[in-house]
Amino acid sequence: MASSLVEDVMSVCRLISLLARLLLGFGENRENGDIAYEHYHLFLKKESFNAKEQVGEAHARATELEKQVEDLKNEIAKQKTKKDAFEPRINVAETKISELNEKLEKLQKTNEEQKIRIRNTERALKKAEAMETQDKVQKWA
Repeated sequence: MASSLVEDVMSVCRLISLLARLLLGFGENRENGDIAYEHYHLFLKKESFNAKEQVGEAHARATELEKQVEDLKNEIAKQKTKKDAFEPRINVAETKISELNEKLEKLQKTNEEQKIRIRNTERALKKAEAMETQDKVQKWA
């Protein structure tokens, strides 16, 4: 792309140079034509230098971007290696979590069953106490 820019600038410069030479032949004052030619010639040199400078800058920037791309590729490869190393550990952790969840559910079920038994036992105890108290009252009466 930068080479194309240089080629385009050079083509324009050649056209300007040709136009200046044509003006030299048709001008009333040859000195004015010579001055115009010199101005165009200096313009061509300046534009050629600017185009070459831009191409150099573009190449430097491209090189810098290529280095950044390579650095990013290396970083991605490192991250992928780390991820691959963690995956087995993650799988083990997920299995343990699943097992612990099952144990927790069993414990919660057991806890609920024990709470029901305790309530039933408390009710039975209250009934027994109430019956005992009633029996004592009947004996005294």
